Amino acid sequence: MPEELKLNEIITKQREKIKGKTEDELLVEAQAMFNDINRIFPCGDTFQFSQMIYGCVVYHEIICELERRGITPPQKTPMVEL
Repeated sequence: MPEELKLNEIITKQREKIKGKTEDELLVEAQAMFNDINRIFPCGDTFQFSQMIYGCVVYHEIICELERRGITPPQKTPMVEL
């Protein structure tokens, strides 16, 4: 399966999971993802890098859902530049 299709599948699954969560749950999860992304980066191996990319995708989807609900997350952008 091409990487782009895998990423689209991950995004679709995450959007479905996120829609069922409360704002408080999303804020807690966003903060945890933010911390994990910043803890992993900079990383030295491919597995950690792929985990960081996955975390960034999930974090982005959480932030988008919070913004659709009219909530501004406390921290919008992890300290990672891709």
